[in-house]
Amino acid sequence: MTELRFDDWTISRELWETLEKMLRPGMVTLETGSGLSTRLFDNSGCCHTALEHDERFATQSRSLVRVPLVGKPPWYDWQPPAAGAGYDLILIDGPPQASGGRMGLLRVVDRLRKPETTFVLDDTHRRAENCLADRLAERFGLQRIDHAAADRRIFSILTNQQGRIS
Repeated sequence: MTELRFDDWTISRELWETLEKMLRPGMVTLETGSGLSTRLFDNSGCCHTALEHDERFATQSRSLVRVPLVGKPPWYDWQPPAAGAGYDLILIDGPPQASGGRMGLLRVVDRLRKPETTFVLDDTHRRAENCLADRLAERFGLQRIDHAAADRRIFSILTNQQGRIS
């Protein structure tokens, strides 16, 4: 595998390592945005879908689905293939703030989750992402654990599954 390069535009090394511990072959996973994390999901044997709206950030991956953003706040113009099945883990790392942020997830989250879905939200050191994490935790009664990366960024894990948080 080529060397991993972490920077301000990628997930942090700490988030990579946390996801590495959480992912299992056969998990059904969804990611908003694409990048290093997409490679990790693909190599973990997950049944993965990575949504990306911006060709500049699109990762070479068998799991990548390029779709435009729609609505206000914006969200990906995409429907999950198996209605009602839900995902085991959802990584929220897009769309970027410049595109309108991630609050559009609230319009579709009920179609994406099942009771045991774990959410991982990157960049919760930012106000909007922190608010989204709080709203998801409250809406679904999830436990929220914040993790600080060495570069002072924060990511949050939301789950109702005891013992599954790294």
